[in-house]
Amino acid sequence: STQSTGHPIHSILTMSVKLTYFAVRGRAEIIRLVLEAAGAKYETENVDFKDWATLKPKTQFGQLPILHDPDFGTISQSFAIARYLAIKHKLYPTNLKDQTRVEVAIEAARDISEGIVKIAFGDFEGQKENQGKTLDAQLHNLDKFLKENDGLCCGSGGINFGDLAIFNVLDNFVKPLYPDILKSHSVSQGLRAVSYTHLTLPTIYS
Repeated sequence: STQSTGHPIHSILTMSVKLTYFAVRGRAEIIRLVLEAAGAKYETENVDFKDWATLKPKTQFGQLPILHDPDFGTISQSFAIARYLAIKHKLYPTNLKDQTRVEVAIEAARDISEGIVKIAFGDFEGQKENQGKTLDAQLHNLDKFLKENDGLCCGSGGINFGDLAIFNVLDNFVKPLYPDILKSHSVSQGLRAVSYTHLTLPTIYS
């Protein structure tokens, strides 16, 4: 059985790490991807929107997601959580050059998602075409960046946090709204490679 997010429900009897968020992908998706790529055991706590007003004052920054890890305590902020887990599970490089490439990938992915989110909550139909041109240029640059290392963020080092950040944006922001533009770029090949070769996403979206 699955949750409404499409992720497997994990047994609370065998897990001590707990991810708390709403029953949507949203800001927690990058965290789930890191956990799944690492093969880590974790519990998912879905917050009902009607209960959020009560829970909100009890959170560190008045927002979700939050992660509770007995090795650390409670952590806030989605990318801080994801980065912590990536380092913990060895999905973050140890050398400065590759660390920098990972951070470049993350910022490039954020640029793409922020542009799409901005129009998604505004005049989407009126701005969709212009944003598509911007996206086309962004994906072209991302193609060049990934080709430097055989389609992955850091090449032979295998999949890491940077690859997951790119995958998250392409799969959750670009593919649903701009599928034709995505298909026109070689980065879409990398998207499939990450999906089925590295993450074996059917285990996540079963």
